[in-house]
Amino acid sequence: MVLPFGVTDLEFSIVTFISAFVGVSLIIGASSLVKTRYIAAFAFGVYLWYFTDTLGDANYLDVNQGFVLSVELISLVALFAIGVIAFFALDGKVFTIGDETARYGLMVALLAAVALGLHGFGEGADFGYSASVTQYNTLLGAFGGLSPGASWVLHKMLEPTIAAACYVAFAGVKAKKPLDKLVDSLTLATVFVIPAIIGSIAGYYVTFDHTYFFAVGLGASVYAVARVARPMFSGSGEGLSGLSVKTAVAVVIGFLCIFISALLHS
Repeated sequence: MVLPFGVTDLEFSIVTFISAFVGVSLIIGASSLVKTRYIAAFAFGVYLWYFTDTLGDANYLDVNQGFVLSVELISLVALFAIGVIAFFALDGKVFTIGDETARYGLMVALLAAVALGLHGFGEGADFGYSASVTQYNTLLGAFGGLSPGASWVLHKMLEPTIAAACYVAFAGVKAKKPLDKLVDSLTLATVFVIPAIIGSIAGYYVTFDHTYFFAVGLGASVYAVARVARPMFSGSGEGLSGLSVKTAVAVVIGFLCIFISALLHS
């Protein structure tokens, strides 16, 4: 017995999209109450776990094999480097200050969503493969029950908050109308989940090593953290009481949120 492709993949796609949309919307909604610096710090905290998690999925770029120039090691490191270089090349203004218009800022957020979503291809492929060989007849049963299911939902809520924080920081969110924010939220969520959906389709029908896709996604994600880190730093001459502590607390909260979601999967 295997889970049927059509219904299973539709359920997977809907759950993943709704989770991402909720996460993005919460960040954009919070921007009217919370300073951009703290939103960016929260997202940075999320990324700390995201990076280690994806690094593990990428088999630590084969470092555990030692200094052996194997095809796998060279391929994984090369793919990581390609991911980093390609996304920095796509956005030539990463290391300039004050150049982002609202429209350009939206493109930054979308590029960050793609960069963060790429590792979802590997996750989707893992899902598709598991669905094609499982002996269970329900989605929750196949993946361990409610706790792992809740973990997936929380992960897909939290990961795109990094792209949403880029949107808040660079896309002129305060000047946008509610409908524009809604459309942008839907767009960011869609861009983020598309790789996972494609991966789930591929993984259901084709058996292949997913590690290499995680390596590319790991490298690509460096672009997103480079973008989201900038708003955490205050301008010269700005002295807010307890700024460093408040920012650090926001980082810890972001980390703990995704760490707790990982515990549910353990």
